Amino acid sequence: MEDYYKIKAVLKDKKVIFARHQTLTISVGTGIASVTYKYTKPDGAFGSGVVSTTTTLDTFIKMRYDFTYTLKSGYTISKSTSSITIQGNQYVYFEGTSTSTGGGGGGCVSADSKILTSLNGDTKEARSLITGNKIVAYDKEKKSFVQTLVLKRYILTEPTNIYTLSFDDGTELSITPKHKVLTKDGFISVWDDNGQEQISIGTRLIGKDGEKTIVGVRREVTADDTTVYNYRTIMGDAFVANGVVVENESETIVGNVVNNLFNNEGGVKTASLVGGGDISKEHV
Repeated sequence: MEDYYKIKAVLKDKKVIFARHQTLTISVGTGIASVTYKYTKPDGAFGSGVVSTTTTLDTFIKMRYDFTYTLKSGYTISKSTSSITIQGNQYVYFEGTSTSTGGGGGGCVSADSKILTSLNGDTKEARSLITGNKIVAYDKEKKSFVQTLVLKRYILTEPTNIYTLSFDDGTELSITPKHKVLTKDGFISVWDDNGQEQISIGTRLIGKDGEKTIVGVRREVTADDTTVYNYRTIMGDAFVANGVVVENESETIVGNVVNNLFNNEGGVKTASLVGGGDISKEHV
């Protein structure tokens, strides 16, 4: 009898005469306004529906689903699925990429994240950190930390997935699933390219002052608009949020010019950066 309950479906003459209950999760990510699905059952019956947030549907083996999506303004599609046939519990993922200069690579940190702003340990909340402020960046090649400046701040406000990672030292970090964090094996995000979780309890993350081990992972799908932040720094490839190294985008060429400018005591004291505002010597 135990083996019987492992049977997913029974077919006769290519028709399903018995099927066990399965689930289909439709993940609605950044930039997606809605996902429309149409299903066809093995007996030919059909139906449809629309979802605007991540939703889990009841379904059965051999049911076919076809999908279309509607993008929010300012986004292009980066991850989608056109159709599937249910073979078990399944997951499909839809995500858009901003067509503007914002986004910081598709990931962000929560507004209350404490961003490291000096090598002495000073921090500032993400919501308060603006273009031209001091920030500590991480250089991937040199594997070292450097004092630099915020070149551009990215702000995303919309319903989104938020993952809160709890650490063994009692601290937490809330990030979007595509924001990469530094592990001993390099930078990885909570979700891989297929929308599958690849960070879990026991994963060890690299911080400014050593490693942090994840002891809890909590996911929240926000129904209301949530504001999250990312930054582009003049030097470096990452910054530090709540003690953890998280990836950003850098402007190394511009950074070399501006850093040289700041180090030249007899030179001009203000540099104007396109889209980045005025950065003056008093910020360093």
